[in-house]
Parts: sequence; structure tokens; C-alpha cells
Amino acid sequence: MLGKGYVARLNQGAAAEGVVLGQRVMSVYLLGIAGSAAYDERVFTRISAVLESGDEKARGVVLHAIEYADYPEFVPILTRIAQQDPDEGIRARAAAMRDVRGRRG
Repeated sequence: MLGKGYVARLNQGAAAEGVVLGQRVMSVYLLGIAGSAAYDERVFTRISAVLESGDEKARGVVLHAIEYADYPEFVPILTRIAQQDPDEGIRARAAAMRDVRGRRG
């Protein structure tokens, strides 16, 4: 779960980079938390769309959303992030999340 400090840093970054991105990222995070356990194409599409953002903070928050919206459909996206994201920490986290899902089968 995101700590208050992380959310505060995200909001500060959003203020510097544009409120729209910050609002979009937070809405996707909340969508991941509130999404149903059963696959929902709308939730999947919205969460996936934020990955196209060039914003590192946004991609990090999307990983949190994916943790909550635990759809197997995210495995190919996690694989792509693990292989291609420019941030080493995000790549490592995506790989770990993908591997956990793979062990669950």
C-alpha cells in the first residue's frame, strides 16, 4: 500500500508536471484498489493506458494498481515493463510481480 509520503511526493510531482496527470494517476490507483476481483475490461484498459505515460511516478503507481487488480491479463504487460522500462527499479518490481503470478499459475 502507498504510504502518505509517497502520495504526497506524487502530488507534488503532479503539481509540477500538470494536475491532469496527477489526477489521472490517482484515479487509476483508486480504480485498482476498488476494482472487482473478477476481470473487468474497463479497469484493465484504464490501468494499462497510464503505462503509456512517460512519467516514472505514474508507471510506479500503475504497478500498485496492478497489485490490487490482480488480473492474469496483466502478465504480458508486466513482462513488457520488466524488459523495457527505462527505470531499473520499475523493471525489477514488474519482474517480481510477474514471477509471483506465474507461480500461482
